[in-house]
Amino acid sequence: MSFKTIALSLATAAAFSLPAASAQAAPALKGKIVIERSGDAQLIKVARRGNLRTPGINRRLANQQLRIRNGFRSGRLTFGEARRVRKGVKRVRNALRRARFDGHVSRFERRRLHNMLDRNGRKIRRLANNGRFARGLRRKPGASIHLSF
Repeated sequence: MSFKTIALSLATAAAFSLPAASAQAAPALKGKIVIERSGDAQLIKVARRGNLRTPGINRRLANQQLRIRNGFRSGRLTFGEARRVRKGVKRVRNALRRARFDGHVSRFERRRLHNMLDRNGRKIRRLANNGRFARGLRRKPGASIHLSF
């Protein structure tokens, strides 16, 4: 039996052999067992699953993607403008992924993500209403066409 297998079995045995009186300590040990290797030493720890749920941020990201798609399809956003604000959405997604990496999204990280979404939402609104239309759509969508011969 290798050292890794023995250490893993010892860690799982220690994690699940809790006395019934310590019910408060049980949630702290839930999670997956992580083996970190640095040189010849191995460290075994139980990674605690933290608060990774971000429904408000996910909903706002989906809403902004929908606004960008609709703005581009209607011609209110040019190709370059749509690309610019999509890049902003991508930055927010990357920041969210980095915030989730440590197992917990703190309130400071949430505030930063919401501020990034606020800035990107303002940029979408400003670019969609700047009077520029995509090539071939020189009129506002829904406006009647008056042809004069």
